[in-house]
Amino acid sequence: MDQDGNALADETTELVVTMMCAPGKPMLELVDEEELKQRAHLRAPRPTV
Repeated sequence: MDQDGNALADETTELVVTMMCAPGKPMLELVDEEELKQRAHLRAPRPTV
């Protein structure tokens, strides 16, 4: 998964998203807090300010 941001005050950002999933499967599947903790190592690092 990619992530990006716009820090420019004088420009707008437009995003185009293409999502694909297996036929018959939901596009979005929510996970609980425990699964989020188990997958923490897979997340992209957040910039520090």
